[in-house]
Amino acid sequence: MWGLAGLGAFLSKTLPSIRGPLQLSGFLVAIAAALIVQTISPGNTRAMLAAGGIGVSLVIFGQLFHFLTSFRLRDRALVFIGAFAIFCLFTLAMIGLTALFVFIPTPATASDFSLASSDPRAEGLPVDLDELLVHWNSSGDPEDVSVTLEAMDSGKRTEPKRVRSNENEVSFKPDEYAALLSDRTRNGSNRIRVIMQTAKDTFYSRGFQLHVGTKIVAIRFDDERIRFAAMIDNRGLLHYRFEAKLVVWGKRTGQQLDAITLGGWIDDNNSSVPLDPSIEYRWDTAKLVYLGPDNLKNIRTELLGF
Repeated sequence: MWGLAGLGAFLSKTLPSIRGPLQLSGFLVAIAAALIVQTISPGNTRAMLAAGGIGVSLVIFGQLFHFLTSFRLRDRALVFIGAFAIFCLFTLAMIGLTALFVFIPTPATASDFSLASSDPRAEGLPVDLDELLVHWNSSGDPEDVSVTLEAMDSGKRTEPKRVRSNENEVSFKPDEYAALLSDRTRNGSNRIRVIMQTAKDTFYSRGFQLHVGTKIVAIRFDDERIRFAAMIDNRGLLHYRFEAKLVVWGKRTGQQLDAITLGGWIDDNNSSVPLDPSIEYRWDTAKLVYLGPDNLKNIRTELLGF
């Protein structure tokens, strides 16, 4: 029977030859274990890391073989046995953690909420004429959540929208949040926040200023005149002076097609522009442009009767 010295000599001779294959196996085990976890529980990062730790433990254990000869001959067997015991305990712990992370769900959480207009003209500013996009960052296991918008002054809420927590986005159309809006003055705003309800918790965003948008409209009643108007909630704004121009291609008889500009500074007493009967207008080319004085991010234009 071998003593500790004999066993140490045997290990010193045998183990270095299997060090390379053992560490290669460790890398393969780490990759395979992570892929298996990804198949069983997609996106479960914690479980994938724990599963990969099983293979990493093989790689670290293989490093011992390189340093085994640094110990005294009679101590080598004890060092190996101790290291092997630690390796087994670590591997069992990684297997247990992997199972724990896979089969015991981690509650979904949400943070970093944002609220922005879907219209690129708003440049990210929330404007109540547009569809609103709610974004957030999620963690934990994906689950169904309910997302609502709430008016912070009145407590009114939209109907909840049900989405997966890891979709990280949901949208609300203007008619879905119109009941939350109390301030309807030009350049006004309403304080809105996002509320997300998960299976076990409720998450609140900070307050956002949802800006009141103004719609600039050009209305073609007939072939004689164009009327300009500024509107909020389909109600005309009184005592508001603004600059807007309608650009349309047209031509007089015997002349070439040219760009024609209608409009300018518009107010209560100067909202209609007569049309020149000698010009053939190409109304399908008409474009309405708002020039001021308000922030262009809050303005939307519309053509009616063209």
